[in-house]
Amino acid sequence: MPKSMNEASDSANGTSDTTKNSNRLEILKEEGNKLFLEKKYTEAITKYTKAISLDGADVVLAVLYANRAACRLSLKGYAEAVKDARKATELDPTYTKAWARLATAHDRLKQPSRSREFWQKAIDTLASTTRDAELKQKEQYEKSLAAAEAAIEETRSFEARHGLLTVPHSQNSELPWTIAIGLRRQLKREGRYRSCAWALADAYESFQLGTSQMDYMATMGGHARFDLRSIENITNGILLDHRVFHITDSSWILKVQIQIRGETTCTGAWTDADPATLIHEAPNWQVERGWDWVRQAVGNTVRCWILQGYLAGGLRQDPVGEMEYLDNALEVINWGRRVWHDISTENRGVIFLDTFLYGVQKLHMEAVMKVCSRTTNVERKRQLLEKLLEEAESVIRNVDRSTIPRREDDPVYTLGYYYHPRGYAYSMRGYYLREQAKLTRKQVEQKKFMREAATAYKEASKHFDEDDESHAYFLCVAAENMLSGSAPAALTLECLQELKEAVPKIYKIWANSSMSRQGREQMFQIQLKYEPKLRRMLEEGKIKNEDPVKLEKL
Repeated sequence: MPKSMNEASDSANGTSDTTKNSNRLEILKEEGNKLFLEKKYTEAITKYTKAISLDGADVVLAVLYANRAACRLSLKGYAEAVKDARKATELDPTYTKAWARLATAHDRLKQPSRSREFWQKAIDTLASTTRDAELKQKEQYEKSLAAAEAAIEETRSFEARHGLLTVPHSQNSELPWTIAIGLRRQLKREGRYRSCAWALADAYESFQLGTSQMDYMATMGGHARFDLRSIENITNGILLDHRVFHITDSSWILKVQIQIRGETTCTGAWTDADPATLIHEAPNWQVERGWDWVRQAVGNTVRCWILQGYLAGGLRQDPVGEMEYLDNALEVINWGRRVWHDISTENRGVIFLDTFLYGVQKLHMEAVMKVCSRTTNVERKRQLLEKLLEEAESVIRNVDRSTIPRREDDPVYTLGYYYHPRGYAYSMRGYYLREQAKLTRKQVEQKKFMREAATAYKEASKHFDEDDESHAYFLCVAAENMLSGSAPAALTLECLQELKEAVPKIYKIWANSSMSRQGREQMFQIQLKYEPKLRRMLEEGKIKNEDPVKLEKL
């Protein structure tokens, strides 16, 4: 049936309005693009928002949302960028740039498990092409995907080593530090001083005391009062055995932030300044205000940097920030050890003791390793590896020169501040060698580096007691490198046998550790499956003790 004159007029007007909207939308988009190129991101967002309100076709709106997401990324509004980029992918699931911007936003929010999925989507939606621009884009996306996967792996590894997890109070009785406290009396009664329980229990008690002291904060007459021992005790626990770190409720993070601000204000700490400012001002303040004041101010500064660094690396997954905070702490510690070398510990403070330094270096080496693991630039990676090796060798050398107390006299202090730092240092030597194997293209050199890495990891395992999860962990890594590096058969079997015997001994304390939730058993079994095969080959004469193991034949 023919349209009426009014209907025809309405249709014509509708078409005219649609065309006007389309033209207006295109103008706004181009204006937004121009502002974006001029780095006027806020103004560009306004243009894109107006264009979105004109309600164009889905593919056009997808571009607008993705462009607005790019602006929000530039303004560091990452959560809003996620919303816009996600909307763009919903409107046009084939839009590669939208997936890439969604992935980038999650990367900036330190959410690699999400970004990995979206980098893969970006790669999948790229058209098959041989054009240089698209190939370069694909290469960049693949690098970003690899970085996200490395970050996920590093997060798992870090949690496994440090126990960064949220633990409900109801589960506390099953955790390693609680079990360690229960074992301590029995160990003392039996005269057994070679157990990780000693340091673990003491570290937990220090950490828990510091946490409870945060609850002493009170406000009276408009003034806040703080227990100034809280950060000291929390950091004592972390430095002694950082695996005791855990959060029992979500309010902990806010409390510790308030505690840091409160303590630094009360003590006059330099936490908002750089080490150079402290180094310049502290001697003058010592003359004007005395040792009591400067000891507390410098000590609180260093401890707050240690804690802020640890939280940056663990909770925010920002290893660069963690490394920088710990760099600051070490710079001040080393300065004070030089300048105040003839001043008593009573005056200058415990932060300048050898053992305190070893504890901080233990954390710092871990931070440098994490940064190195995430670095894709080969030259930068090499620089970080050399920095890491230099520090590891320094710790080994200095602990070797120290007069280490007998375990029987002080099982806590000896284990936490001598054996563990040296053990971690050996593991960093192993990491350095393993990474060198990855950086060389010559297979002979690769295998040589792996065998040397295995030796270092095996040495690291000796610095942790047999009931310590780290003892088995480092043996496992040693075995992995021996197998990959074609080490002699007898030596490899010996390491696998040690690992086989070590694994059951860790369960009494570490059955419910963070590592146990991160695939620990699978990691052990991957290496242990080679033990009976290699043993049988040696017994049957198919391979000699000195022959290199060929993994493909096992």
